[in-house]
Amino acid sequence: MSLLLSLLLAAQDTPVEVPREVLRCASDKSVDAVLCRAVIAQGEDRYVDSAEAFEEAAGLAASDPDKASRALLAGANMWLAAGDAERAGAAIDKALAIATLDNVQRGFAHLDRARAALMAGNNAMASDHLERARALVPADPWVWYLGAGIALENDELITARQQIEQALVLAPDSGDVLLRAAAIEAAADNLDGARAHLHKVRDVAPGSAAERTAIRLLQSLSEPAAAPTPSPVEE
Repeated sequence: MSLLLSLLLAAQDTPVEVPREVLRCASDKSVDAVLCRAVIAQGEDRYVDSAEAFEEAAGLAASDPDKASRALLAGANMWLAAGDAERAGAAIDKALAIATLDNVQRGFAHLDRARAALMAGNNAMASDHLERARALVPADPWVWYLGAGIALENDELITARQQIEQALVLAPDSGDVLLRAAAIEAAADNLDGARAHLHKVRDVAPGSAAERTAIRLLQSLSEPAAAPTPSPVEE
């Protein structure tokens, strides 16, 4: 931090809020300084600022294609967090075009591209990217989870069940996966199966948003009202 900035802050009668990157990151336009600002903005949930900084870093790292592609993917995740599917998709497309990602990185890039497509309402594109992701990272439960959701939306219950069953094998204690499994069983008029998944949510995710959703759904299925598990109190 510059001497001038220090003196100005010291002269204030009341505290002023200074972005943490001003205090912790170099003020130059180097790749590392911009990445520092991107990471701090991410930690403060300033997703647009973070995404823009990651993209700026990617441009500055043009001579290092690996670093540039990873910065673009990080920026894409920030655009997704900000709800901007178009900019997320564009960043991922750029990263994939650089062609320096290894198979696992490419797999997760296609998974994120599918998320962006789903956010934009393009199920066909999402399915295409999920198929590519499954070929590269088949052990990731979210490629199956998202695929199950698309199949459910398309009333393809057999496919939805197959995909969510694979997700459950890979993430048996995920409240989100169990909730989707319950939705699929409910769509198939298997209410006992839906209830079983919802009760398991209560077992594996007490105090969570998933448990609160499960309780509401159990009540809608004529289950007696149940109180949510208290969230752990942070000391």
